[in-house]
Amino acid sequence: MIYISTNMYKPESVMSVTKILDHFSKDEVGIELFIFNNSEDFIREVNENIDRLKEYSITFHGPYLQTDHSAPKGSDLYNRTIELYKQSLEFDKALKPKYIVFHTNNKIIEEKQEMIKNAFKNLDEIKGWSKTPLVIENAGVGKNSLFDEEEFIKAIQNREENTLIDIGHVKANGWDLENVIENLKDKIVSYHIHTNDGKHDQHLSVSEDYDELKSFVKLYKKYTPNADLVLEYNSTYEGKESLVVEDVKELLEDLK
Repeated sequence: MIYISTNMYKPESVMSVTKILDHFSKDEVGIELFIFNNSEDFIREVNENIDRLKEYSITFHGPYLQTDHSAPKGSDLYNRTIELYKQSLEFDKALKPKYIVFHTNNKIIEEKQEMIKNAFKNLDEIKGWSKTPLVIENAGVGKNSLFDEEEFIKAIQNREENTLIDIGHVKANGWDLENVIENLKDKIVSYHIHTNDGKHDQHLSVSEDYDELKSFVKLYKKYTPNADLVLEYNSTYEGKESLVVEDVKELLEDLK
């Protein structure tokens, strides 16, 4: 299944994603709803369109802005992070997402081992009251990356949760994509698809390099042919739905 992330839209315009979905069967393309529940505009937009959203296959990207799962329990940032996740459960009940994407951290790394311990403690707490499975993303680039390649592989192998591999983060961090996929093939349920200059987390359209996309699809078919694929682009692509439509068509063709 292919999904379109609403990361490219402002909180008040997330339903513009249907301009892309209208070009495809609901069996082909769904929505990864980026949860901006710290925004009243987002909450209103979703509530007013609940019935329409229910028509699509849905995944959630957990609250990200103004949150950090590596924050120590009892801190203001921890409390805010947990509160935003709890608030998102109302959408969880209504839309029944397939899974929720979880970021281990959202800041520059300091006291790395303590941050890792906090992140997984917070994950354990959230999954205790979340009825939807959480999947761990390889979040962060450069100084914001909590794990190196082998550390991430081992961490996922030692956790019961499955994982979502962001191939843009893999590229920007200089990881070996095939090594990651091969070692985690039994735990990968989804991918975030976008590209960059090899250094920065730019979330550019795959149309920047369709050959790169084709190389990824070969690995995808070899190791994880049943995993989901999520196009996750930056905010400059709002209003460029026709370009995203062409990217989906290219991806569907490559998957044949």
